[in-house]
Amino acid sequence: MVSDTTPDYCPFCGARLRDEGGAYGAHLHRHDDCRERAEAWATQERGPASPWTGDGGSATLRLGLGAVVALVVLAYAVLVMGQLLVGLLAAGIVLGAFWYGPALV
Repeated sequence: MVSDTTPDYCPFCGARLRDEGGAYGAHLHRHDDCRERAEAWATQERGPASPWTGDGGSATLRLGLGAVVALVVLAYAVLVMGQLLVGLLAAGIVLGAFWYGPALV
């Protein structure tokens, strides 16, 4: 059975695929040139690694962003609500989420 997401033809060489669920994967496994083209296409679609996609150097960026958000929360709590303790607690929660959040996912 072929679903809407299963191709009938290989997009890289045009070969007709069998009507089996794993036909596309099996075709890529058997044909190195199609597999290489599929890997190159997937790499191009993902784009290069950046601090926003988690290339391993984004800890500083993440903590900097967390500090900015924590300061905004603290400023709101102090200036608008007049509650320093609530602001410190909320800022601590925000920093904790930015610090430990990626480890919990």
